Amino acid sequence: MDFLLFIKDLRLKNKLYSEIWLNIFMQYNDEDEKTINIYTPVGINARTFYRIIDYGINSFNKKMKNYNLEKQRGKIIVTKIVEKTKPKTITKKTSPKIHPKTFEVDTIKTYEENIYSEIVNYLNVTAGKNFKPNLRLAQTKIDERLKEGYLPEDFKKVIDIKCKKWLGTKWADYLTPTTLFGDKFGIYLNENINSNKTKKEKTYDTIIKSTELGWNDSKGESK
Repeated sequence: MDFLLFIKDLRLKNKLYSEIWLNIFMQYNDEDEKTINIYTPVGINARTFYRIIDYGINSFNKKMKNYNLEKQRGKIIVTKIVEKTKPKTITKKTSPKIHPKTFEVDTIKTYEENIYSEIVNYLNVTAGKNFKPNLRLAQTKIDERLKEGYLPEDFKKVIDIKCKKWLGTKWADYLTPTTLFGDKFGIYLNENINSNKTKKEKTYDTIIKSTELGWNDSKGESK
């Protein structure tokens, strides 16, 4: 319940606060101590990002009595606090150490499932596809990008860009989670949409796209 209060506090502050911090905690699996590397997400000012980090650390340490967050250069250290009970008056023996209840992993898992559904369903609606949010390969690609600091809105932007460029062309079949959320995600995210291109420019784009997808037009084969 403490973790839910922490997330609620971030939500009240700003939706971006909760998204950034939930992406960070997706890397935590209730270890006694965990070092998590943090990176400034694309499209977010570094000063804004670290203001969000500082706010989250302060809020977390106030609400989570059994855990502690500490910020170091480019990383956050999560430490589980082990409490000792007071000695019993009669036996005068100290009771064994009691570990606090397990971190609210279910909350993070629910968040992950919501993220998968939000992104994959957006792709389905925009591209006219029918991918399942629980598709393991899609989840793997989404997790890889989230760990790099990308946010759900970045996925939607990539979907919008590539759908605008590829729908109605022979590349429409490549509007898949594997292609869109793969290693070229950052390149796709920074592409510009320009629908008023000359025939020469469109021909040049055709060559570039074929190269991106690993096609070998000279042999009439596709990857």
